[in-house]
Amino acid sequence: AVVSTQSTGIATDTESVPTNKYEMCCDMLDLVADISNIYTSQDCPSFYDNQSFSRVQLENGTVILTKYICNNLTLVCLLQESCLSELGLIEYNIAKFSDGIAEVLKTNGE
Repeated sequence: AVVSTQSTGIATDTESVPTNKYEMCCDMLDLVADISNIYTSQDCPSFYDNQSFSRVQLENGTVILTKYICNNLTLVCLLQESCLSELGLIEYNIAKFSDGIAEVLKTNGE
């Protein structure tokens, strides 16, 4: 089994984050980890890589996306179902975010 230390932070642009949304993000990370553990092996103990991406659509119209960013960092996005028509733009923004995080980590590591 993969053992991990998990810390979750949430950023928003307009409102404080309700507890239930925070819990959904944590639950999504746990879900991805639990399902991924089924498919990991001793040779490859990590279940996240640069291709890791998942999506869960809830009955209330909320969509939860997760995307691996870098070592020990996964982005979790809560969206309305209507936003999925702009999935290409969402993926572009996630890629830009990922590049920015990589640059920050590179700069801090120097």
